[in-house]
Amino acid sequence: MRHLLKPAALIGLALLLAGGQAAAIDSGSPDGDGHPFVGWMYGETPTGAQTVGCSVLLVAPTIAITSGACTDIFSQASNVASVWVTFEPANLVPFPIDPPTSPPSVEVVQLVTDPDYLSSGGVSGNVGVLVLDEAQPGPYATLPAAGRLDALDGSEAYTAVAYGTERHQTIETLERRYSGATLRGVGPDSLFLRLTKKGHGPAACAGSQAEGGGGFIGESEAVALVLDESWRCSRNVTLQRLDVQDVRDFLGDYVTLP
Repeated sequence: MRHLLKPAALIGLALLLAGGQAAAIDSGSPDGDGHPFVGWMYGETPTGAQTVGCSVLLVAPTIAITSGACTDIFSQASNVASVWVTFEPANLVPFPIDPPTSPPSVEVVQLVTDPDYLSSGGVSGNVGVLVLDEAQPGPYATLPAAGRLDALDGSEAYTAVAYGTERHQTIETLERRYSGATLRGVGPDSLFLRLTKKGHGPAACAGSQAEGGGGFIGESEAVALVLDESWRCSRNVTLQRLDVQDVRDFLGDYVTLP
Protein backbone atom coordinates (compact mmCIF):
# COMPACT_ATOMS: atom_id res chain seq x y z
CA MET A 1 0.00 0.00 0.00
CA ARG A 2 1.40 3.40 -0.94
CA HIS A 3 1.97 5.95 1.81
CA LEU A 4 -0.44 8.89 1.79
CA LEU A 5 0.59 11.87 3.87
CA LYS A 6 -2.53 12.73 5.81
CA PRO A 7 -3.93 16.28 5.62
CA ALA A 8 -3.37 16.57 9.38
CA ALA A 9 0.35 16.12 8.85
CA LEU A 10 0.46 18.87 6.22
CA ILE A 11 -1.47 21.14 8.55
CA GLY A 12 0.94 20.21 11.32
CA LEU A 13 3.95 21.23 9.25
CA ALA A 14 2.27 24.51 8.34
CA LEU A 15 1.55 25.18 12.02
CA LEU A 16 5.18 24.48 12.86
CA LEU A 17 6.28 27.16 10.42
CA ALA A 18 3.72 29.50 11.96
CA GLY A 19 5.12 28.88 15.42
CA GLY A 20 3.74 25.59 16.70
CA GLN A 21 5.60 23.12 18.91
CA ALA A 22 5.97 19.40 18.41
CA ALA A 23 8.39 16.60 19.12
CA ALA A 24 10.57 14.34 16.98
CA ILE A 25 12.89 11.41 17.74
CA ASP A 26 12.07 11.73 21.44
CA SER A 27 13.71 9.64 24.13
CA GLY A 28 16.07 7.45 22.10
CA SER A 29 19.67 8.52 22.68
CA PRO A 30 21.74 11.63 21.88
CA ASP A 31 23.58 11.04 18.61
CA GLY A 32 26.51 13.39 19.15
CA ASP A 33 28.79 12.96 16.13
CA GLY A 34 27.44 9.53 15.26
CA HIS A 35 25.57 10.64 12.13
CA PRO A 36 26.99 14.07 11.21
CA PHE A 37 25.24 14.00 7.81
CA VAL A 38 21.83 14.34 9.49
CA GLY A 39 21.00 18.04 9.73
CA TRP A 40 18.25 20.43 10.73
CA MET A 41 16.40 22.68 8.26
CA TYR A 42 14.78 25.85 9.55
CA GLY A 43 13.48 29.13 8.20
CA GLU A 44 13.97 32.77 9.06
CA THR A 45 11.15 35.28 8.91
CA PRO A 46 11.54 38.75 7.37
CA THR A 47 12.32 40.05 10.89
CA GLY A 48 15.04 37.44 11.42
CA ALA A 49 13.12 35.21 13.84
CA GLN A 50 13.62 31.47 13.41
CA THR A 51 10.91 28.98 12.54
CA VAL A 52 10.99 25.31 13.41
CA GLY A 53 11.40 22.86 10.58
CA CYS A 54 12.50 19.40 9.49
CA SER A 55 15.41 17.00 9.61
CA VAL A 56 17.53 16.52 6.44
CA LEU A 57 20.23 14.20 5.07
CA LEU A 58 23.41 15.50 3.45
CA VAL A 59 24.09 13.26 0.43
CA ALA A 60 26.59 15.35 -1.58
CA PRO A 61 28.66 18.52 -1.00
CA THR A 62 25.83 20.90 -1.94
CA ILE A 63 22.81 18.54 -1.85
CA ALA A 64 20.63 17.54 1.09
CA ILE A 65 17.33 15.68 0.95
CA THR A 66 14.24 15.70 3.13
CA SER A 67 10.57 14.85 2.69
CA GLY A 68 8.62 16.38 -0.15
CA ALA A 69 6.11 17.64 2.41
CA CYS A 70 8.86 19.74 4.02
CA THR A 71 10.17 21.31 0.82
CA ASP A 72 6.64 21.94 -0.42
CA ILE A 73 5.50 23.67 2.78
CA PHE A 74 8.67 25.74 3.09
CA SER A 75 8.34 26.83 -0.55
CA GLN A 76 4.82 28.08 0.09
CA ALA A 77 5.27 29.57 3.58
CA SER A 78 4.58 33.29 3.42
CA ASN A 79 6.42 33.97 6.69
CA VAL A 80 9.73 32.41 5.54
CA ALA A 81 12.21 34.81 3.94
CA SER A 82 15.17 32.40 3.83
CA VAL A 83 15.88 28.74 4.60
CA TRP A 84 18.96 27.39 6.37
CA VAL A 85 20.51 24.05 7.32
CA THR A 86 22.72 23.32 10.31
CA PHE A 87 24.58 20.15 11.22
CA GLU A 88 25.17 21.15 14.83
CA PRO A 89 24.32 18.09 16.94
CA ALA A 90 22.72 19.81 19.94
CA ASN A 91 21.36 22.95 21.61
CA LEU A 92 19.07 24.05 18.79
CA VAL A 93 15.94 26.06 19.56
CA PRO A 94 12.76 24.12 18.60
CA PHE A 95 10.43 27.12 18.39
CA PRO A 96 10.51 30.66 16.93
CA ILE A 97 12.77 33.02 18.82
CA ASP A 98 13.43 36.72 18.29
CA PRO A 99 16.16 37.87 18.47
CA PRO A 100 17.48 34.65 16.94
CA THR A 101 20.43 32.67 18.25
CA SER A 102 21.44 31.11 14.95
CA PRO A 103 23.76 28.07 15.00
CA PRO A 104 26.49 27.76 12.35
CA SER A 105 24.40 27.25 9.22
CA VAL A 106 24.48 27.16 5.43
CA GLU A 107 21.81 28.87 3.34
CA VAL A 108 19.51 26.90 1.06
CA VAL A 109 19.41 28.51 -2.40
CA GLN A 110 16.86 26.16 -3.97
CA LEU A 111 14.08 23.89 -2.73
CA VAL A 112 12.79 21.26 -5.17
CA THR A 113 9.91 18.89 -4.49
CA ASP A 114 9.58 15.62 -6.43
CA PRO A 115 6.98 16.35 -9.15
CA ASP A 116 5.47 12.92 -8.49
CA TYR A 117 4.66 14.00 -4.94
CA LEU A 118 2.95 17.15 -6.19
CA SER A 119 1.02 15.46 -9.01
CA SER A 120 -0.07 12.50 -6.86
CA GLY A 121 -1.36 14.64 -4.01
CA GLY A 122 1.20 13.14 -1.64
CA VAL A 123 0.54 9.50 -2.51
CA SER A 124 4.08 8.82 -3.72
CA GLY A 125 7.47 10.46 -4.23
CA ASN A 126 7.59 12.12 -0.80
CA VAL A 127 11.09 13.47 -1.34
CA GLY A 128 12.55 16.95 -1.69
CA VAL A 129 16.00 18.33 -2.54
CA LEU A 130 17.80 21.25 -0.90
CA VAL A 131 20.57 22.91 -2.90
CA LEU A 132 23.06 24.49 -0.50
CA ASP A 133 24.91 27.76 -1.07
CA GLU A 134 28.27 26.36 0.08
CA ALA A 135 29.83 22.93 -0.33
CA GLN A 136 29.97 20.87 2.87
CA PRO A 137 33.04 18.71 3.57
CA GLY A 138 31.08 15.62 4.57
CA PRO A 139 30.87 12.83 5.46
CA TYR A 140 27.73 12.12 3.44
CA ALA A 141 24.90 9.66 3.83
CA THR A 142 25.05 6.81 1.31
CA LEU A 143 22.02 6.33 -0.90
CA PRO A 144 20.82 2.78 -1.63
CA ALA A 145 21.05 0.77 -4.83
CA ALA A 146 17.87 0.25 -6.84
CA GLY A 147 15.59 -2.29 -5.18
CA ARG A 148 17.72 -2.51 -2.02
CA LEU A 149 14.70 -3.13 0.22
CA ASP A 150 13.37 -5.86 -2.08
CA ALA A 151 16.42 -8.01 -1.34
CA LEU A 152 16.59 -8.10 2.46
CA ASP A 153 18.13 -11.21 4.04
CA GLY A 154 17.00 -10.66 7.64
CA SER A 155 20.43 -9.73 8.99
CA GLU A 156 19.95 -5.97 8.61
CA ALA A 157 20.23 -3.66 11.62
CA TYR A 158 18.04 -0.53 11.39
CA THR A 159 18.54 2.88 12.96
CA ALA A 160 16.37 6.01 12.78
CA VAL A 161 18.12 9.37 13.18
CA ALA A 162 16.49 12.80 13.36
CA TYR A 163 16.29 15.87 15.55
CA GLY A 164 14.21 15.71 18.71
CA THR A 165 14.07 16.10 22.47
CA GLU A 166 14.61 13.89 25.48
CA ARG A 167 10.95 14.09 26.48
CA HIS A 168 7.91 14.18 24.22
CA GLN A 169 6.26 17.58 23.61
CA THR A 170 8.46 19.58 25.94
CA ILE A 171 9.94 22.96 25.20
CA GLU A 172 13.61 22.09 25.27
CA THR A 173 16.52 22.56 22.94
CA LEU A 174 16.62 20.17 20.03
CA GLU A 175 19.44 17.74 19.42
CA ARG A 176 20.21 15.02 16.93
CA ARG A 177 18.95 11.74 18.41
CA TYR A 178 18.86 8.13 17.28
CA SER A 179 16.98 4.95 18.03
CA GLY A 180 17.41 1.35 17.02
CA ALA A 181 14.47 -0.09 15.14
CA THR A 182 12.94 -3.38 14.06
CA LEU A 183 11.44 -4.13 10.67
CA ARG A 184 7.63 -4.16 10.50
CA GLY A 185 7.31 -4.49 6.74
CA VAL A 186 8.14 -3.18 3.27
CA GLY A 187 5.57 -1.76 0.85
CA PRO A 188 5.88 -0.61 -2.77
CA ASP A 189 6.90 2.90 -1.66
CA SER A 190 7.23 2.59 2.10
CA LEU A 191 9.41 1.07 4.81
CA PHE A 192 7.71 0.37 8.14
CA LEU A 193 9.83 0.35 11.30
CA ARG A 194 9.16 0.13 15.04
CA LEU A 195 11.49 2.21 17.21
CA THR A 196 13.21 0.39 20.03
CA LYS A 197 12.19 0.87 23.64
CA LYS A 198 15.08 1.90 25.94
CA GLY A 199 15.31 -0.72 28.68
CA HIS A 200 12.69 0.09 31.30
CA GLY A 201 12.59 3.76 30.32
CA PRO A 202 10.34 5.57 27.86
CA ALA A 203 10.13 4.35 24.29
CA ALA A 204 11.74 6.32 21.52
CA CYS A 205 9.08 7.87 19.30
CA ALA A 206 8.74 10.01 16.20
CA GLY A 207 6.72 13.18 15.69
CA SER A 208 6.59 16.20 13.42
CA GLN A 209 10.20 17.42 13.60
CA ALA A 210 11.51 13.97 12.73
CA GLU A 211 10.06 14.49 9.23
CA GLY A 212 12.87 14.07 6.71
CA GLY A 213 15.22 12.22 9.06
CA GLY A 214 16.96 9.03 8.00
CA GLY A 215 16.13 5.37 8.23
CA PHE A 216 19.50 3.63 8.00
CA ILE A 217 20.78 0.12 7.45
CA GLY A 218 24.13 0.05 9.18
CA GLU A 219 25.71 3.38 10.03
CA SER A 220 25.34 5.42 6.85
CA GLU A 221 23.19 3.66 4.21
CA ALA A 222 20.09 5.87 4.10
CA VAL A 223 17.43 3.57 2.65
CA ALA A 224 14.40 5.71 3.56
CA LEU A 225 13.18 9.07 4.89
CA VAL A 226 11.13 9.36 8.08
CA LEU A 227 7.59 10.58 7.40
CA ASP A 228 5.41 12.06 10.13
CA GLU A 229 1.74 11.04 9.99
CA SER A 230 0.36 12.89 13.01
CA TRP A 231 1.17 14.91 16.10
CA ARG A 232 1.18 11.84 18.28
CA CYS A 233 4.33 10.24 19.60
CA SER A 234 4.40 6.83 17.91
CA ARG A 235 6.96 4.03 17.97
CA ASN A 236 5.60 2.78 14.64
CA VAL A 237 7.17 4.87 11.90
CA THR A 238 6.44 5.05 8.17
CA LEU A 239 9.35 5.96 5.89
CA GLN A 240 9.59 6.86 2.21
CA ARG A 241 11.75 4.35 0.34
CA LEU A 242 14.72 5.87 -1.51
CA ASP A 243 15.45 2.78 -3.59
CA VAL A 244 12.31 2.87 -5.78
CA GLN A 245 12.69 3.91 -9.39
CA ASP A 246 10.49 7.02 -9.41
CA VAL A 247 12.42 8.49 -6.47
CA ARG A 248 15.75 7.53 -8.08
CA ASP A 249 14.66 9.24 -11.31
CA PHE A 250 14.12 12.46 -9.36
CA LEU A 251 17.25 12.28 -7.21
CA GLY A 252 19.42 11.29 -10.18
CA ASP A 253 19.17 14.85 -11.50
CA TYR A 254 21.03 16.11 -8.42
CA VAL A 255 23.31 13.38 -7.13
CA THR A 256 25.17 10.35 -8.46
CA LEU A 257 23.32 7.16 -7.47
CA PRO A 258 24.78 3.69 -6.92
